[in-house]
Amino acid sequence: MKTMIKRNKWLLILPLCAVIFACAEQTEESTDEIEQRIIDAYLSENPGYSATSSGLCYKVVWESSGFDKPVDDNFVYVNYTGYDLKGNIIINGAVPYSNSEDIAKQLGTFAYTKYYGPKLWGINKSTLYAGLEEAVKMMQPNGKMRVIVPSWLSTMGTSSSRSLAAPIIVDVELLTVVTDITKYQAKILADYAYYNYSGLDSIQYNFFYRTLKMGTGLYPQHGDTIDVRYVGSLLDGFVFDTNIADTASFYRIYDKANRYNILSVVLDTSSTAIDYVLGFKKALERVTENSEAVTFFSSDFGYKSEGQGEIQPYTPMRFYLKIDRIRRKK
Repeated sequence: MKTMIKRNKWLLILPLCAVIFACAEQTEESTDEIEQRIIDAYLSENPGYSATSSGLCYKVVWESSGFDKPVDDNFVYVNYTGYDLKGNIIINGAVPYSNSEDIAKQLGTFAYTKYYGPKLWGINKSTLYAGLEEAVKMMQPNGKMRVIVPSWLSTMGTSSSRSLAAPIIVDVELLTVVTDITKYQAKILADYAYYNYSGLDSIQYNFFYRTLKMGTGLYPQHGDTIDVRYVGSLLDGFVFDTNIADTASFYRIYDKANRYNILSVVLDTSSTAIDYVLGFKKALERVTENSEAVTFFSSDFGYKSEGQGEIQPYTPMRFYLKIDRIRRKK
């Protein structure tokens, strides 16, 4: 009887040990596996998505045909808006993850100093989420897609660092594919000159200048000081800077902290001078006292591939110039 009792104890203990060892052998669920389960749960409630081998999920909202799809080293102009899986628009700091003016107004973040035109994305330029690059390369111009980007596809270029901690949904509308950004800017500038300044040809490749009002006196020389009022804008009319108070008020970018004084520029004609935007400086070399002029040029004479503030990389610029006086170097 004692033997039977001992045997029964071991029969109870052995299954318990098996359970303990089995639990010890199980590996913890990875963060990516947890995220995938969250995405799967979303897909079960929102059917109609397709998936790629990388884990990107996408749904074609509308499709176009007859155009080439973007490839590596192309640029694309897009409209986009990002959401979390609950449908809330993603806010990055105080700015929505979107270039939509309507959404900015809806969220109360709209500002006339912000640019809401098409966004320029570079393919294989290490500036865009891998998941968005993959999505855009499946699209054609005039098409729209909704994509779910997992965090493991939020890397850029060769970096393994993730920009996201959770999956996001992005609506992407592909507007234009640009295969050669320099030639594309040349066409934009030529069209702008044709429709706004009839007969105007470029002085230098992708650099245009026209006198609007003839002035008096001589042209400036190296070392002279030029007193100028100006309006800086993009070719679509977005004004990003001015030192004319009435103009700032008209475009609703007036800042009471700005005194809107005349800008005094000491002209430096040396090729190494980088004190002002090159196109702005080249235009000042052609003015006379009391004259007015307009110049517009490609990003080669502007902020090049870097951009600045609301001015995107590879973006042409336009300046209106009103010259008050030119002071000779003593």
